[in-house]
Amino acid sequence: MGDFDASLLGGRYTYANGKHISKNNLLHYAGYVLPINITTASSTNYLGTTPEEKVAQYIEQFIILDPTVLQENQQEQKKIEPLSENLVEAFSLDCMVSSLRIISDFCDHNIEVFSQNFWKYDITAQFEVVSSIFKQSNDPIIRNNICQSIVHFEFLNNNPDNRFREILNSCDAQFLTTHDTLVQRNSVIKQLGTKLNPSPDKDSKRNQLKLVSSMQLIQSQIIQNKIDTSFLESYREFVNQLLKLSDIDQFSVDLIYRYHNQYLMK
Repeated sequence: MGDFDASLLGGRYTYANGKHISKNNLLHYAGYVLPINITTASSTNYLGTTPEEKVAQYIEQFIILDPTVLQENQQEQKKIEPLSENLVEAFSLDCMVSSLRIISDFCDHNIEVFSQNFWKYDITAQFEVVSSIFKQSNDPIIRNNICQSIVHFEFLNNNPDNRFREILNSCDAQFLTTHDTLVQRNSVIKQLGTKLNPSPDKDSKRNQLKLVSSMQLIQSQIIQNKIDTSFLESYREFVNQLLKLSDIDQFSVDLIYRYHNQYLMK
């Protein structure tokens, strides 16, 4: 994706007029995770040659965002709401959910169409229908399609539902991994909206995402002179716990000390 190695996880990403604009995705540059809000030109050379230059450039390009740039990132595209129609009626699935299962080419065709397209509908309100059809189907292709559609729905709507975990656990491991990653990423984003859980994650990339996104948020509050002291205290506790980890990466350590000494404590 241009200059970035990106994992799109239910957020928003656009590339237009030479700019990367991303929100709530996992992006990497030169092997390091970027904050959840990115608005930057693709032609910029972001990192220097020495470790000190790399940290300095990272902070300047990704942490210290001008309020107008941050506002550009925060502008939401119109969300496309999932369809609310009843799944049984929309796909003519009476033959499948009826106590008298009708075996026919017509019914099999409807089930196949359903398995490939139900991600367009609000399946969180109709979990029982999806679960029932998955359990009744012995066709591995249909079952795989259902798992793919569940993950597709969760990705597009940024709304993973743990009730579907039982279904996804019966399919290829990649589907469950994507679901769990969405859940865990959403947990970090929710913390950024309130206060941080001080305990570091087992996954170093999520710790990096939590760290740099918090720095970006705090810096925007400093610029606007609207400091959330409760969040700031939770950030301090998280950083203290993070620095105690034996396997913390050196870039995170250098980033913490430079940001704190040059910006946060200025």
